[in-house]
Amino acid sequence: MAARSELPNFFLIGAAKSGTTALFDLLAQHPQVYTPFEKEPKFFNNDANYARGMDWYIKTYFKNASKFPARGEATPHYLFWGEKVATRIQQIYDPAEVKFIAIFRDPVKRAYSQYWMHVQGENERLSFKDALAAEEQRLTEMCQEMQPAGLIKYAYYRGGCYATLLQPYLQRFPRQHFHFLLHEDLKVDFSATMHNLSEFLGIQAGFGYRPVVSNPSYVLRFHNQQYLFLNTIYKKLILTLPELHRYRLRKRILQVNRRPQTYPPIDQDVEHWLRDRYREEIKQLEVILGRDLGQWNQEAA
Repeated sequence: MAARSELPNFFLIGAAKSGTTALFDLLAQHPQVYTPFEKEPKFFNNDANYARGMDWYIKTYFKNASKFPARGEATPHYLFWGEKVATRIQQIYDPAEVKFIAIFRDPVKRAYSQYWMHVQGENERLSFKDALAAEEQRLTEMCQEMQPAGLIKYAYYRGGCYATLLQPYLQRFPRQHFHFLLHEDLKVDFSATMHNLSEFLGIQAGFGYRPVVSNPSYVLRFHNQQYLFLNTIYKKLILTLPELHRYRLRKRILQVNRRPQTYPPIDQDVEHWLRDRYREEIKQLEVILGRDLGQWNQEAA
């Protein structure tokens, strides 16, 4: 296997649509942090990728990373598929060798944001209320497709059950090897938030991070053309192109085919109902984080 000095020593595990892209982009600014060209390698959650082996993973995403004291990637799918991912990481690492970062957002806002991401990508046709009602049946019916690939499609409610999703990790790794922060921390006290995160990673804490705006809401300009490209031309190209070039080509095409768009406010009745569903999860997360999260229960008040 590749040298342990090239292994990533931290994982930004999620949650999805909670600011993981912004946090990854911020950490990428630090000269002591190695981040791969692709934010989400999806290695430990995707069975096909995992079958390629650790040598492939390191060679593709962490080659020549050994000189950096902090080396990490950010795949939000890792939180949702914690039982599988945490087990695989545990098989490779001594518990003291690896650290985990998780950023959390008001779970109702997170669910609504994920919903609109699918709507704007033309992968969701139900209303938010109907999609929530259909979620459990969808996830059950699609389990054989989603589990091997480690997908998080349609997991609007379940993706915000942070306390439950964290358990596979907390059961396997020391609590002091986790750093938790909230989406709003970056807005309320950006400098202190990044200072504390840098200290956790063991890198220069006084580095001058520059705030970023990452992963804004969008709508596709040409859906049919993008589908055609990704399912015909791109599939042929990836047979000959290295991973880096595949990623850059795909990213460029997706960027060109997107235009900014805001989505409408959530229906208040749906919001109140969803907040009630999350109350117990929020209480459990407060214990894990040692923080008052009462504001998440009062957003609709």
